[in-house]
Order: sequence, then C-alpha cells, then structure tokens
Amino acid sequence: MFRSYITIGLRNILKYKTFSFINVFGLAIAMAVCMLIMLMLADHRRYDRFHEKKERIYRILSNRPGDKAPSATTPSPLAGALKSDYSVVEEVTQLRRGVGGDIIYDGTAVQARGYFADAAFFRVFSYDVSGGNAARMLTAPNTILISEALARQLFNGAEPVGKVVDFNDRGLSMLESGEPGVAMPWGSYTVTGIIKDTKDRSHLKFDVLLSAASLPVLQAAGKIGDNTHDWFNDFSVYTYVLTEPGKGDAALTAALADLVKRRYAGREDLKGFALRQQALTAITPGIWVSNAPGYTLPRVVYYFLSMLALVIMASACLNYTNLSTARALTRMKEIGIRKVTGAYRRNLIAQFLSESMLTSLLALGMALILLVIIKPAFMGLWVNRYLDFSLQANGGIYGLFVVFSLVIGLIAGFYPALHLSGYQPAKALKNLDTLRPGRLGVRKVLSVSQFVVSLFFMTTVVLIYNQFRHYLDFEYGFNAKNVVNVSSVSYTPLRAHATSSELVCRGGG
Repeated sequence: MFRSYITIGLRNILKYKTFSFINVFGLAIAMAVCMLIMLMLADHRRYDRFHEKKERIYRILSNRPGDKAPSATTPSPLAGALKSDYSVVEEVTQLRRGVGGDIIYDGTAVQARGYFADAAFFRVFSYDVSGGNAARMLTAPNTILISEALARQLFNGAEPVGKVVDFNDRGLSMLESGEPGVAMPWGSYTVTGIIKDTKDRSHLKFDVLLSAASLPVLQAAGKIGDNTHDWFNDFSVYTYVLTEPGKGDAALTAALADLVKRRYAGREDLKGFALRQQALTAITPGIWVSNAPGYTLPRVVYYFLSMLALVIMASACLNYTNLSTARALTRMKEIGIRKVTGAYRRNLIAQFLSESMLTSLLALGMALILLVIIKPAFMGLWVNRYLDFSLQANGGIYGLFVVFSLVIGLIAGFYPALHLSGYQPAKALKNLDTLRPGRLGVRKVLSVSQFVVSLFFMTTVVLIYNQFRHYLDFEYGFNAKNVVNVSSVSYTPLRAHATSSELVCRGGG
C-alpha cells in the first residue's frame, strides 16, 4: 500500500511539473534558511560541553547597583574567600585580563592574547594539553602555556616545551578592539606546555596563558596594577567555581549572599551590590553581560533566531497549503472515482500526506544544495568574525534535517489532505459549482496571513537598512578624520600646546 502511495505521488509530481516545481522550490528556499539557522543554533549549543566537570562549574557575576547588566568580572580576593570560608566550593580558579602583545623567539614575533591563570585552572577545566603534568604547568613564576597554532608559527615544527620566549605587552584587547599601545617588556617566560587545537567550542578563547605567579614581579616593577586585596575593583578577573559533588545552585547562592553581606556591609555606594553564579553550560547562549571575555550569542538573539526560523517555515507551509488547496478543482474527478471504487477517506488522507511528504523530501534535497551554496557566503560575513560560527554538521544534525523535512511535509499537507478527502463523490463527479474559490474561506485566511507575514518582514528589513544607513551617513557636526584617540597619557600638556583652532579631547585613559 505504501509503495502504491509513493508511485502515485511521483506520477502526480511529474504530471504537474510547474506546480510541483513551485511547491518544491518554495519549500526548499525556506528550508535552506531554516537549516542555516539550525546550524547556527546547534553550533552555540556545543559551547563548553567538553569539560568533564561542566555540571559543577559556575562563573561568578557581579552586579553593581544601577548597572543595566551584570558583569562577568569580579573582585580579585573573591577566589581566596570562597575557597577558604565556604564548604560548597571544591576549587576556584581566576583568569586575569590584560595579556595582549607580542611573543618573541629567535627574532620571530607573533601577536598573542590571553590571560594570567593560576595553578587551579586545570583542576577546574578540561583543556587538552601536552608537555607534562597539567597540574604543575602554571605553578612557577615566569612560565607560559601557548596554543598549538601559536607554537607552529613561533617554532616552525621544533619542540616548544622548555624554550624561553620574551613577551612584550601592547595592551591588545581580547575583543580585537581599540588601538594597541606602546610595547612594554614583561620579561622572559619558559614554555611549560602546549594547549592542543580542538574542534570543541569554548567561550574562553586565548593564545597564551601566563602563570598568575608571575604577577608579583610585574606588580613590583609597576608594569601592572595590584588589586590582589581590593574588594571594590571588580573589573579585572574572571572567577570560576567548581562546587562539591551534590551541592549546587542553592548552596552557592547562599554562600555568595553571605559573602556580600560580610564584605560590603556599611558601604552605601555599594548598597544593592550582588554576586551570583552562572552555570558554565548557560554562558553560551546566555544572558547579556558586560566585560565578557569574548563575543557570544545572547539568549534573546537565540530565541529570536528560533522564532524567525519558525515564521519562515510557517510562511512556506502556508504557501504549500494554498497551492495544494487551490489545486482541488483539478483533482475532483480523481477523488470521486477513488471513493466510488471503494477508497475510504483515511486512504485518501494517507495518499495526499504521502505526496506532501515526498514533496518535502525533494525540497530537502534542493535545500541541502542551496545550503552548500549559501554557507560559505554566510561564513564570510563580518559578523562571523566576532561570533565565530563553525556551522559544522554531523550525522545527528542531518538526521534532524530529515525529521524536520517529514514534519514539514505533514504540517503543510495536513489541511489539504483533510480538505480534499472530504468531498462527496456524487458532487465531485456531477459538477464543480460548490467548489469555486469564492467559497473556500480558509484559503483566503491563509493567503492573507502569508501576505501579512511577508510584508512585515519586508518592511522590517527596509526600516533596519534605512536606520543603519542613517547611522553611517549622519552628520555629527565635526570632521572625524581630524579626531584621534590618545590612550594612557596625560592630556594636559597637549591642551597647553593646542592652538585656538584645535580641539584636544581626552579619550580612553
């Protein structure tokens, strides 16, 4: 029986070639866009899933009163206080920002960005490293771990571990924004390990990790600020907590609340200051935070893209439903003869649903071809430089695509199947007067809905484009070409030398 349905479905598709092409092509375009969005969403759902203890790892967020969003950074003394005073905490590790410059070996200089990391880093996270015992790689001063990619650039295939490199800090941002500063020598560092390249996704991206034990030397030399005991500077470090087995959100929430109460009591300017945890697997996609270590997809955008995919696919299903229902007039005699010869309504429903699912599978094949074409174009967009979509598919993703296609076939073909199979054979064989388009009220509703959705998105795209062009072309009242940003210097001498026709503004520092 099923084979008969497929055979008849293929015959109908080949018999009405133009109609079939419109249906297949319309579904294919929508499915290609939806599958691209599905790959984007699946890509960001893979972040930080490779850590062995991911279910017990939390990032601590700080929230000052009046801030619109919590901050991913915390005070430096937080790690020591949590580890020593609260039993819920098994281990704490901190990453200090501010590592960005040139790593130099044998006359070769390569840009590198990263963090200061303490010895507990590999007791919390499960990064794959080579070159020795991971637990001891960050214990000594003036030691450094480098990525496998950086090692290839710097050492050209030679063994990196044990080599001594120089590091000149230039204030390079992890977000690759802002202008680099003047090179400041931070001394020599011994390479103690290599962080292996992997396809695993992490919200932490770095080329190097300098041992936190190196900080006292740099602080004593005045090359970096010392906020080791400063509870009111919460802009420099990221704090990650590994909780004890069996203890989770509630116990950690209580510990953080107690710590805030003890450390910030009596500070009216910090009344309302709060610390809270964020599960490692909820960082990407997650809530919007300031001072994030990198660009991530906020949860609201994740939901928006999911909704966009549903709307696009719903519009395509409406289009298929409209066309299939409109074709009812050409299939009435077929339906009448089938019923007269003994076909039940359920047989006709199965026939029409098999046709719609077959059409959807053909659309899936075309959509995969379109996806291969549009994926490289999307990967080349400027936004991918920041969000770093890999869009890698695996067997599970392709299986999801097939299930997605079959579900779309069922949804798109459900109403036409019920509608067409419901005609009485006597009326179907006698005349078509009762089936004129004017009487098909549902078709009108579907058509209007489809046009409303399409016009809404077209109007939205035009408005966003015009707003963006306005932002780029707006006349701000000054010549931007003559304005420069001067970082980390005193602007008073510059102002003293400025002429009456010049304007010197302080920026950044």
